[in-house]
Amino acid sequence: MQRKNRAVPVLNREKEIRATRPKRTPVRLGLEAYAAIIAAVAFVIVIIYVPVRDYMEQRSEIDRLEVSISQLTKQKDKLQDDLNHYQSEEYIREQARIRLGVIAPGERAFRIIDPGLENSRHTQAVSPKNEEIRIWYETLWDSVTVIPEEDEQPPRENKLPLLSDLQAPVPSAPEEGER
Repeated sequence: MQRKNRAVPVLNREKEIRATRPKRTPVRLGLEAYAAIIAAVAFVIVIIYVPVRDYMEQRSEIDRLEVSISQLTKQKDKLQDDLNHYQSEEYIREQARIRLGVIAPGERAFRIIDPGLENSRHTQAVSPKNEEIRIWYETLWDSVTVIPEEDEQPPRENKLPLLSDLQAPVPSAPEEGER
């Protein structure tokens, strides 16, 4: 048997396929269709927006809390270091020497007495100078009832005059010699 050489006309096939496809007519949408499409797009945007907004708020809250946690962790570590320092044997010995004057066995203690030297760690009782000692409620009552002197009042600059400044002076009572 002899084979026949059949040529497949590929170029012709594409032309035939193109010719057999129906041409589409352009779709013309009315105003209602455009409104429906816009409403559908807006609805999809709203549906997507709410979860995305919630997600972003939660992420920012998580970031804020992580920063807070890291700061509190640093503060905790610092306090733990301070606690370890204050509980160390070396610190306790140092404070016993400074505050209580404890002397280790075999050491000699010397105390220097000089009125020119002052230790800032000691507190001194402050005594009022030329002031009478008053009970607290007397001081409180006087602060409400006693009118302060003129020099104690703060200066009134660039302010409107008070009503007491605008009132006419009260005439004084005639003295005995004027009657």
